[in-house]
This record gives sequence, structure tokens and C-alpha cells, in this order.
Amino acid sequence: LKIDRSRINYENLDVAQLLRKARSCCQDCREHHDIEIHCPPGLSAYGNAKELSQVFKQLVENACRYSPRGGQITIRAERIDAEVLVSVTDQGIGIPKHELANIFEPFHRLDTGDTRTTGGVGLGLCIAREIVTLHGGSLIAESTEGAGSTFTVRLPQPGNNSVAA
Repeated sequence: LKIDRSRINYENLDVAQLLRKARSCCQDCREHHDIEIHCPPGLSAYGNAKELSQVFKQLVENACRYSPRGGQITIRAERIDAEVLVSVTDQGIGIPKHELANIFEPFHRLDTGDTRTTGGVGLGLCIAREIVTLHGGSLIAESTEGAGSTFTVRLPQPGNNSVAA
């Protein structure tokens, strides 16, 4: 995938800083969940800081929202070949297999058990995926019902040919 070059305010961004900002925006979550960040120093991604912060904040909020028992939420960032990968993993209720294909659709919400009391209208993941796609990347979900979920953002690494200015 290629980045949409008509988009504005793209720059090299410190990934650890983006992830710390996302965690700090989720103050309510931090009271009930242990949110750990694992990111190598100096890891950078090319993109719009405001938009990517929104994506990571959404993923952390969802991890908290669908982990009603509390527990560990892990944010892990790494460079693999020409991409930066950021994953958000929770130990929550998980997503049923038949729901995985639909969770990025507008207005789709999980409606099982404890999740009926959660807020939101079902646009967060749809918007997050669109932002990541506009950055030339992808957003995927993996889940095991009853054991938790992992959402992984893949972004082109600065210096990659698809990012050339």
C-alpha cells in the first residue's frame, strides 16, 4: 500500500511518545488496568501525529472497555523489515470468531454479556482503520473468545520507498 501524498502534516514521529500519549489520555482505564508499553528507543513512524494518536487511544480505550475484569493491557511496538508494528493486547472477553469480520464496519458493536453496558456508537474501529489505511498501513484484529484480543497496526517505516516525499 502507498501513502496518500495529498494528506498533510506528515512527519517522522517518535512512536514511544505517541503510545505514552495514548495511555495518558485513558486516565479512567488506568485506575482499573495495568497498561504496559514496550517500545525500543528511537523507533519512529511517518504520519500525522494527531491522527495516529487517535488510533492508538481508540485501541487502548477498547482494550479497557472490553476487559471488565481489569488485568494487563500490553502495548508493544517494533520494527520488522520495512514496517513499524504496534499491537495492543488485552486479557478481556475476546471477540467471537463470527464477529471478527464485522468489527471494523460502521456502527457495529459487540453485544454480548458485559459489553452491553459499554458506551460508544460503533465508529471507533472503523475510523481507526481508515486512518491507518490512509497512512499506507493496515489494522488487523486477532482474538480468542474468553482470553482477549490483539489489534495490530502496521505502518510503513520512514525511508521505505512507499513513503518517499
